[in-house]
Amino acid sequence: MRITGYRREFYCEDKHIITNTPESYKGDISSGDVTAMHVNQICPSIRISNVPQKNGKVKVDIADQAELNMFLDDEDITPEFRENYIKILRGELPSWKLFAVELNPNGNPCLNFVNEDTGADEHLFIERVPGLQMMFELDRVDGRTDKYLLKIEHGSCDGTSMVLTEYYNYGRCEIIFDGTPICKSNPADKQWEYVYVTEILY
Repeated sequence: MRITGYRREFYCEDKHIITNTPESYKGDISSGDVTAMHVNQICPSIRISNVPQKNGKVKVDIADQAELNMFLDDEDITPEFRENYIKILRGELPSWKLFAVELNPNGNPCLNFVNEDTGADEHLFIERVPGLQMMFELDRVDGRTDKYLLKIEHGSCDGTSMVLTEYYNYGRCEIIFDGTPICKSNPADKQWEYVYVTEILY
């Protein structure tokens, strides 16, 4: 077994993205180009679920923390999505696929959905509430299932930390997003932060 710990600089606009885009696709998945969106429409959806605490109880339900895109007016959101986003989040309307999860140190997790029939895409934001634990799973064409566990914990300076654990066949990687500035004394550095990474290889 090998354990490696290090920190990485993160610019305020940087994102850590979990996506259903296959490894064979060579385009830019973060740019929102039409080809990438078509790939997201036809690929399997990312599954999302609550993860219970050690006592077997769900402390915080994902659905209770879901919010529509606050930057859009109601009429700018697809009516079916606006009226059924909790059902969509729970996978009850399978025509809506979760195709990407975006994480950054200070923001709330952003869930990106696309309708496989119409191509409409929408977003949900999940409030960072300590105790929230959610699992993202994605079936790959080679038969593997990628798993990502996201936990929200109490963080430094009365804030919250997001802890993402990515599971591999050969180990796991833990990434802590807690919005720690690179240099607290220099206002110019507030746009740069650290994320902390621990890799465990079996």
